[in-house]
Amino acid sequence: MLHAALLIAITIFVSDLGDKTQLALIFLTHKTKKHLQLLYGTLLAFLLVNILSIATATIVSHVLPTHIIKIASGITFILFGLLSFKPEKEEHISLEKKKRDSPFFSSLSIIFLSEFGDKSQIATALFATKYDPILVLISSMVGLTLISIITIYLAKKILGKIHHKTITLIGGILFIIIGVLFLLTQ
Repeated sequence: MLHAALLIAITIFVSDLGDKTQLALIFLTHKTKKHLQLLYGTLLAFLLVNILSIATATIVSHVLPTHIIKIASGITFILFGLLSFKPEKEEHISLEKKKRDSPFFSSLSIIFLSEFGDKSQIATALFATKYDPILVLISSMVGLTLISIITIYLAKKILGKIHHKTITLIGGILFIIIGVLFLLTQ
């Protein structure tokens, strides 16, 4: 169980490095000095999205045969790994209308919306088809909490030392490895 929890937390952590959600969080960090409110809003957004993902995956896992889900999960992880090597289009997030909002509500709304269809959300749903949903929720939240804290408080240092392409490469390779493992363990 500890192995699964670590696998989930690390995968979610790496998959969220350098993506649009973290870019939005970096932008929000520069707009406020109330970093704790920003973190709380971000974590609530992640929690809500993860609960939706896990609930959906749990329902699907009761309808489809397990071997079909494992094959689909493995293929999906591999595809996301391969797609992560494709150059990303830069997304601009307009926050002009959010200037009057509190950091909590700004981060809650922006992070919530930017997480839909995100790699970490889909990975969380896929993990929920294989592991206990509560374990997946807790483990994914650990990964997302760690990356959010790092992003908010140490983003400039990290982004200045680690090239975005290196992070993307590591995340892509990790997704492919997990996908292969899903396929081999069916």
